[in-house]
Amino acid sequence: MGTLMWLIVIGCAAWVYWDATKNKIGRQIDGPGLDLTNRPLFYAIGTMVLWFLFAPLYYFKRNSLIEKAKEKPVIVSDKKQKVVIIALGIAAGAPIALLMWEFINKIIWGFQHSFDGMGFLVYNVLISLYCAACGYGAIYVYRDATKHHIGADPNSRKLTDASPIEWVVGVILAWIIVFPMYLFKRKDLISIAQENPVEPSETQKKVVLGVLGGLFALTLLTSMVGDGNLASMVKKAELNDYPGISIGKLLNKSFDDMDWAEDEGENGIGLVVVSGTYEDEDQKQLVSIKFKVIPKTESVQAIAVYLNGEELPPYALERLFTRMYSRHGPKGRLTRDDANSVAQYDLYSANMAAQLFFSENPNQNLTLDSLKKNGLKLSDGVTLEILDGSSGSMRLSATHKSGSKVYEVDSYGNMSSELK
Repeated sequence: MGTLMWLIVIGCAAWVYWDATKNKIGRQIDGPGLDLTNRPLFYAIGTMVLWFLFAPLYYFKRNSLIEKAKEKPVIVSDKKQKVVIIALGIAAGAPIALLMWEFINKIIWGFQHSFDGMGFLVYNVLISLYCAACGYGAIYVYRDATKHHIGADPNSRKLTDASPIEWVVGVILAWIIVFPMYLFKRKDLISIAQENPVEPSETQKKVVLGVLGGLFALTLLTSMVGDGNLASMVKKAELNDYPGISIGKLLNKSFDDMDWAEDEGENGIGLVVVSGTYEDEDQKQLVSIKFKVIPKTESVQAIAVYLNGEELPPYALERLFTRMYSRHGPKGRLTRDDANSVAQYDLYSANMAAQLFFSENPNQNLTLDSLKKNGLKLSDGVTLEILDGSSGSMRLSATHKSGSKVYEVDSYGNMSSELK
């Protein structure tokens, strides 16, 4: 969001500069008082900072600016206009490119669920359309100002009698105010520029366009990085015990409504906390996982798991990752110990489902269907067997096809194991 907004700001500022120089808008000699609304640079800077005020302002002032520019036009070279227009076109089209980049990136990581995927798409489409509209608005301001020879008159005290470079600075510093102001004052500025045309120097043009281009390139490059440095490291990393799939992709497939937070920490060690809704046994709970990150070595380690804000014992973290890996990890990549852990965890879940069933049906025998109706979801590769389905002497067993042990639990919750 922040990156796209910066692209909007830069794009609007560039358009204001182009429009002002095209229309030869500038500070005029006979302007009474300190009127900044006749300075192209003022509008450009304002558009960058307060675009939703300065853009309308320029639009409403456009006619008066054009009239002034007819009397005192400011000529801007064709070369300068082409350079600025190209830069503005890139700025205006960047949001759409970023949408495609993020959309493809999201496909690579995997949508969490269909609703989350659609929500992501709709959100980014709206943001991109918004940014594109602002970017092309900036292009319009610059092209319009240069077209009507709007410029700055050094003897005028009006802020709107500004040069294109001054409009750019105004957009950058106060884009919310300056861009609307530029639109509002545009007609007046053009009218003044026709009488007193202002032509910015080639050096100034190169400096302004170079700075705007550099800012835009830096912002675009930063946006492609995506998340913060620490969060990006966590997403791309693989845990040694769960190879073949990145942490980001594993979590995207396992969690809904994820939120990533990072802390630079101290002594070169950062922390990343991932929070989201995790569904297990037909229950949705807020689960958070804390990772330790060492940027220097790009080392990532999961160190804690929290359920509804409360830290769970260390074994719960291993169980959670093992469960996620068994469901969404590469098929056939589970180690023997991991497979045993999956079978053990599923047996624990089956026991909980059985206790829930017997609490409502004490005189009925347990079946696999009744376990599933009470929330049991077996992981891939796990086989569950009901050795005794009565409430007083219940016995269940579970094993994983890649595991080496058969686990058994009785009606009292006592668990045992033996080799296959």
